[in-house]
Amino acid sequence: QDPWEAAAKDFQNRCVFLLVRDGENIYQVCSPVESHLGAHTLFPERDEQDALFRGFDGSRITFRDVAYTDRLRAHEKMALHYKRFLILCCGLDQRERLFGEFYDRSSNINFISMDFQEKYCRFIHDADGTGLLSDPEADTRPSLESYIKQANQHLRSGSRVFCEWRQVVNPVTAPGAAKDDSGNGYRGHSFTVDFVKSRSTSVAYQKNEEIYVDVPVVQHTYSRNAKSDKREFNAKVCLSKFRTSDSLGYLCLDTVKSADLEYYIHNRRIRANHLYYIRLFKELAALLKLEETHEEQYRSKMLAALNAGNIGDENDRVAAVDKTIQTWRCANRGASLQSGLEDEKQWKALLAMMDLIAWRGHASIPQIECYCEQLGNSPLRLVVMPNGKLGLYVAPRAEERNDAAEKHKWAIRVVLSLTRTGVKEVSRSWALVNELSVSECTLKEWPLVDEWKGLKSVFESYDRKLKALADIELGRETLKRLNPSNQEGLSELAELWINAFEEMNFYRPTGGIVQKPVMMIPIGLIVDREEWSYLYLGTRGSAVEYIYQNLNDKALKARVAHRLISNYEVKEGKLDNLANKKTSLGLFCTKQRPDMAPFSADRNIETYGPDFGVNHAVLTHMVSFKSQIALIQQEADRGLHRLFTIASNLVSSAGELLIDQLLGDAARDADEPVDILEVVINPAPTGEPGAKLKKNGETFWHKHWCDLCKPGTEESLALSHIHAPDHVITRTSFSSKEDAILFVLKTMPQARKYEKDFFRDNDFDVPDGIIERWIDR
Repeated sequence: QDPWEAAAKDFQNRCVFLLVRDGENIYQVCSPVESHLGAHTLFPERDEQDALFRGFDGSRITFRDVAYTDRLRAHEKMALHYKRFLILCCGLDQRERLFGEFYDRSSNINFISMDFQEKYCRFIHDADGTGLLSDPEADTRPSLESYIKQANQHLRSGSRVFCEWRQVVNPVTAPGAAKDDSGNGYRGHSFTVDFVKSRSTSVAYQKNEEIYVDVPVVQHTYSRNAKSDKREFNAKVCLSKFRTSDSLGYLCLDTVKSADLEYYIHNRRIRANHLYYIRLFKELAALLKLEETHEEQYRSKMLAALNAGNIGDENDRVAAVDKTIQTWRCANRGASLQSGLEDEKQWKALLAMMDLIAWRGHASIPQIECYCEQLGNSPLRLVVMPNGKLGLYVAPRAEERNDAAEKHKWAIRVVLSLTRTGVKEVSRSWALVNELSVSECTLKEWPLVDEWKGLKSVFESYDRKLKALADIELGRETLKRLNPSNQEGLSELAELWINAFEEMNFYRPTGGIVQKPVMMIPIGLIVDREEWSYLYLGTRGSAVEYIYQNLNDKALKARVAHRLISNYEVKEGKLDNLANKKTSLGLFCTKQRPDMAPFSADRNIETYGPDFGVNHAVLTHMVSFKSQIALIQQEADRGLHRLFTIASNLVSSAGELLIDQLLGDAARDADEPVDILEVVINPAPTGEPGAKLKKNGETFWHKHWCDLCKPGTEESLALSHIHAPDHVITRTSFSSKEDAILFVLKTMPQARKYEKDFFRDNDFDVPDGIIERWIDR
């Protein structure tokens, strides 16, 4: 850019102009008046006039002071400067009607007069925060962020949602309508469809535990040899996966009113980031206002019914009508109020619901509290349900709770009917006590509800939790079948494997390779933060080898081998591999259940290993499932958000895990007893390390380790290469090596087995008589 041109533009940028907005009309007003070009405010600040008559030392300058004349002249000059602004605005108003029609022009009132300014003008001092428009509702209304959050917390199946489709649709929320596009620097994605409307209302629904809405779209396809084709359909948008955006993506309408939106539209205090919400709020406010106008006659009919029956407090009847409509509409998937009043059955349901909300529900509270006392359950919350009945949440008694897998989160929701003598229980179910719920109108909450309100479970429902706990109890019988001494059980597993193999390779896509069923035996549940999964014992690809090698029935073994090998094009070596391949059972996790239990014929099943809390090198020392389960339990106990539950029938009355016994694996129990010599080196009184190597006198930096040795081994053997005057050696005996290693890992979570060159220059061999040495890293 030319330097002269740049300098001219910079000078122009420093010039002052007026920015005038009348609704959505925005104007720039430039003035040639020299004093206007350097002005920094449109009208005097609160302290500006007083500052002219204040001395350098802060004293007040009066007409008796010598400087008063100069200060008075400066004040008159300042007043003239601001008066010119008023004259400019007056001319723009008279000639251009630039500010709109905001006063009666026939009154001949002087624009520049003080009376006009006091009546029609509001001077807002942004610099010092004074003179702001009064906002009597500011203390009673939530902030904009809180209002949006509270409105969207009501989102559930059946809710009406107003969406800004270009904000809420992306490759994550709607892969059928958008795709990743790294070339699009603004969004990072592009749309594969055109939206019928950029913003519209949709009714939410639930699918696979996620909340979705449908958006009408049009997709155009083009072909070189054929005419273009246009396809109209509804694309699915997952609101549960929507995160943040430059503008508000959606707003749940269950509790939103046009008056609320207009407050936030016109409130100056919250307009710092108005581009985020203003467009959606304006369009939505207009739609809701039309809806409210259309529904006024129906609301009046409902209010008239309350007045005619003299039901409830007169001052609370309008609110009762609003609550009834909110509850009914959410339960009826956003249906219009007109359809509810024109249908005789729906009208009666509305009247019954309104009667409970306005009066009868509150009047029944003493009888309900008496009912809870007889029941032995503490009341939590009384609600009116969409079916026009009373619902009562009560806390379950101690014997009714189930804390397995996670702490009990569900309350009991009792449906009640009112009788002449009190209340009668109709039905009951387990339910979470939601923080907010528009589908139920809350009449009363007892103090204990705070302990239950807002609790969330990793399980979809209490029934799902009970089903998962029941599933893991079934694993014991299958484990017995895997025992080589149980040939009948192995034969049954072989037949089941053949069926699963045929299903997987003959009736389902294979991807061009021979597929092997996954053997999955549920033995426990693992909860990690907001997810849960089954813990399975089994194998992904070696089930057939395990069965074949442990089966004695030659005819059945031949059938298994033929079924497997006949599917391979190259059969050489397959039988030898089947008979001799080393097999092992392991532990893995997934939320999926086997479709042909205990086998899964799903080749796309996803599994992952449990968190043992140790590296693979340490895990290789844990042969028995007793030790592996102990590591999982130990790691779960260490985490704040992890829980682990083993099937109750896999643990003896003495607390011993029975899996290895059920499998009949003698090698897992063949360990001999061992002792642990735990060594702790205390520092010298001078603060220096307390141990030195005997071979060269150099410092030995490790202060804590454990030696595995045979029972009765001399404790001095642990320090045979080290000179440590101040030390403590503790002996602990164990029935097996694995139990000893578990103790080491619990005592030293970062322990690592000693290996050659562990100490580099100060290397020495483990003393004879010590089986293994584990060092704390």
